[in-house]
Amino acid sequence: MAEIFDKIKNFIKVNIYDPRIDINKKPSCLCAIYATKEELKEAEENCKKAIEEDPKYADSYICLGRVYATQRRYKEAEENFKKALLLNPDYLDAKFCLGEVYVHLGKCSEAELELKDVLEKNPKYVNAYIALGKLYLNMEKYENAVYYFKKALSLKPNYADIHFLLGGVYVNMGNYKEAETEHKKAIKINPKYADANIGLGWIYYFQGRYKDAEEQFNKSTNLKPDESSIYSGLGWIYYLLERYDEAETQFLKASKLKNNDAENFIGLGWTYYNLFLLGEAQIESAEDAFKSALTINPNHTDAHNGLGWVYYHQDNLKEAEKHFLKTIELNSDLPQPHLGLGWVYYRWYSYKNDRLKEAESEFKKSIEKQSNNSPAYIGLGWVYYRLGKYKDAEKSFQKAKSISPNDSEVYIGLGTLYEKLGKKSQALSAYNKARKLNPGKVM
Repeated sequence: MAEIFDKIKNFIKVNIYDPRIDINKKPSCLCAIYATKEELKEAEENCKKAIEEDPKYADSYICLGRVYATQRRYKEAEENFKKALLLNPDYLDAKFCLGEVYVHLGKCSEAELELKDVLEKNPKYVNAYIALGKLYLNMEKYENAVYYFKKALSLKPNYADIHFLLGGVYVNMGNYKEAETEHKKAIKINPKYADANIGLGWIYYFQGRYKDAEEQFNKSTNLKPDESSIYSGLGWIYYLLERYDEAETQFLKASKLKNNDAENFIGLGWTYYNLFLLGEAQIESAEDAFKSALTINPNHTDAHNGLGWVYYHQDNLKEAEKHFLKTIELNSDLPQPHLGLGWVYYRWYSYKNDRLKEAESEFKKSIEKQSNNSPAYIGLGWVYYRLGKYKDAEKSFQKAKSISPNDSEVYIGLGTLYEKLGKKSQALSAYNKARKLNPGKVM
C-alpha cells in the first residue's frame, strides 16, 4: 500500500507550469493536473484505494479533488478539498484548490475568501494571485484583476500565461495598446503560444489594423489549425473589407469547426445578405444562416435584426416588423432595428396612410441612436416627400448627402423631389450624379 501513497505524492506535485508541457494544452484550472485520461483514471483508483486504506491521509483527498477538477467535476472536487481541510486546516494547497473550484462553481465570495486567506498565510503563493485575477476578470472588476495579475508577474515574470491573462483584461478595458504589449510578451516567452497569437490577431482587428490582423490570424493557423476563432476573425476582416467571397469561405470553415457558435452563423448571414444586395446570392442563404444562429441562441440581437432585413426584402413585412421589435426588446440602444422599422412602416403607407407617421418616428429614433445615420435621413426624406413636406424632405436628403456624398440613393431622392417641384435642371443634375455613382441601378 505504501507504493500507492508514493504515487499520490508524486501525482499531486504535477505543475502545469512545467516548461516541458505544451502551453496550449494545459488545463484551464490551475489546481488541475496535466495527464492523459488513462493516467487520470489510474490516479482516481489509487486515491480511492488510499482513502479506503487510511481515511485520515489528507493528500489522498487533495489528489482525488484535483482529478475531479481536471475532469470539471467541480462539486465532487469541492467535497474532497473540504475533507482535506477538515483533516489539515492549514493545508494551503487544499485551500487554494477549494478557492479555485469555487470560481468555477460561480461562488465568487467564497472563492475570494479562500484565496485571500492563502495569500495572507503565504504572500508568495503565485497561483492564488492568478486565480484571484481570473476571478475578478470574470466579475468584470478589471482594476482588481490587473492588480493581482501584476502581483503574480512580480513573482513569476516569465510565465506566458499571466501575460496572456493580463492582456485579456486590457482588451476588456479597451486598452488595446497595453493588451498588445502583454500578448507580445507572452509570445516572446513562448512563440508557439497559439492562444496568445490568436488574441493578438483580435487586438489588431479591434484597432482596425486589418492587414496586421490578417497576417496574425494566418500565422496562427500553423499553431492551431482547428481553432474556429481564427477563421471567424479572418471572415470579419474580409467582410469589413467587402471581400465577401473570401468572408464566406472563412465563416464556413469556422462554422464547420464549431457549429454551436452563433457568431459564426451571424457572420455568414451578413455576408450572404450583402452578396444578395450585390445580386450574387439568394436572400434565403442569409435567412438560413440567421435561423441557425437563433437555434443556438434564441435571443441573439444580430440574428433577429438580420432576419428583419431578410423578411423586409422578401416583402414579408409582418415578420420583418416582429424581428425588428424583438431586436429592440433585447437591445434598445441599437439604431439599425429602428431604421428597419422605419422602412417597414414606410412601405405599408400604400395600404395604411397613417403608417407614415410611425415611419417618421422610427427614422428619428434611429438618428437619435446614431447621429450620422445617412440611411435614416434618406428614409426621413422619403417620408416628408410622401407627406408633401418638400422643404423638410430636401433638408433631410441634403443632410444625408453631407454624411454620405457618394451614396446614389441620396441623389435619387433629391432628383425625385426636384422633379416633383419642377426644378428640371437640378433634378437632371441629381439623376446624373446617381447614375455616375451607380450605373447599374440608375437608368
